[in-house]
Amino acid sequence: MKEIFTAYGITVYRWVMPAILSNMYLVLEGGQALIIDPHICMPALELLRTNGVENVLVLLSHEHFDHISGVNWLRENLTQVTVLCTEDCAALLGDPEKNMAKFYEALFMDMTPEQRLEGIKLQDTDYRCMADKTFAEELRFDWNGHMVHMQRAPGHARGGNLIWLDEKILFTGDNLVEGTGVILRFPGGSKREYAAITRPMLETVQEDTFVFPGHGEPGEMRDLRRYLEPFKRSASRAPGGLPHMKETEL
Repeated sequence: MKEIFTAYGITVYRWVMPAILSNMYLVLEGGQALIIDPHICMPALELLRTNGVENVLVLLSHEHFDHISGVNWLRENLTQVTVLCTEDCAALLGDPEKNMAKFYEALFMDMTPEQRLEGIKLQDTDYRCMADKTFAEELRFDWNGHMVHMQRAPGHARGGNLIWLDEKILFTGDNLVEGTGVILRFPGGSKREYAAITRPMLETVQEDTFVFPGHGEPGEMRDLRRYLEPFKRSASRAPGGLPHMKETEL
């Protein structure tokens, strides 16, 4: 189901991926589109086609399968798709173990049978994709009259980053999700880097910044700030053969 949010004069469309419930966001202006964390979604493609969009810039918040699973599909259906992410993220996109595609089913083991069935339909344990452009620490550029600011933000994933639009809208990926703490125990995650690098950045975000998280409901930072704490539940081994979710100390 398509949802539409308007913040600071910018319209953002959202679609939620079945089973995993990750968010894909789309900004559509001037015959161009900006997509954050794509998954396969025919209504989104129909919206692009209805508006005559063939040139899409894809920004990846991090390398996990539920946030990259629509990259190849977009390339198959559109004329020009440019994928941008951190260097660390790009290095992991082509490895189904490191991008978590191999362990995808384990990520929704706690869901209802109906949700699991929907998730299995989207499963691709050998999924891999690639980036077109990368940056190391920080990048600023103009997109259709808006300032995009991307900054490396490890913690949940090695290749994570925060994405600002006009410094008033923030896409956080899974370094801030509504409804739960930040999961730092997946392979590539780091409690130390989250505490030293990413959380300090998030703590300085202004209260009226509109946040679009990787999962859960968007809202102002004043309402989502309480979810900055790390997720507390421990697990030595996840269901379905997922490797030990140890907190990497980097």
